[in-house]
Amino acid sequence: MTEDEAHRQAEAVAQGIDITIYVVRNADGEFLPVHVVPDDCEIIATVTPPSGVQLESENASSYDPSQGRRE
Repeated sequence: MTEDEAHRQAEAVAQGIDITIYVVRNADGEFLPVHVVPDDCEIIATVTPPSGVQLESENASSYDPSQGRRE
């Protein structure tokens, strides 16, 4: 799955079930949307639900799909 696909899925899930979802890169370089971050994954982005509930993470970054890269 591409980083863009993982981010779109994370947004859909975060909005659909009102939870924070993380886009992570695993040890194999794959991008995944997850709710619980595995120890061996790097957090690429944090996607919060519309209610604004967010779990903070030091490694989280914003992601702008129109730019095609992390900020």
